[in-house]
Amino acid sequence: METTKGVIRIIKLASTPTEYDEYYYLSSIGFDNNGSLIAQRTSNILNAMMFKYDTLFKSENDKITALVNFVKTCYIPKRVYKIEFIPVKFTY
Repeated sequence: METTKGVIRIIKLASTPTEYDEYYYLSSIGFDNNGSLIAQRTSNILNAMMFKYDTLFKSENDKITALVNFVKTCYIPKRVYKIEFIPVKFTY
């Protein structure tokens, strides 16, 4: 059996030719010590937040787009990041 889920991937791009890209996934939304919202990440895709990938409802797509934009505001000002919503296929 196979299922497809959507995850938000956070890629920290290499800044020099000797570095490599680092891949992370959104794991949860939380608060830091000052009470500000933060997007927490994980390197293990099985611990990532998973969403329906091919939803027919516009409201669901709008929610996912808003969440991706929130993650962009959390990470882009600090370093060079690429944030995207991607499909992941699970076979079991």
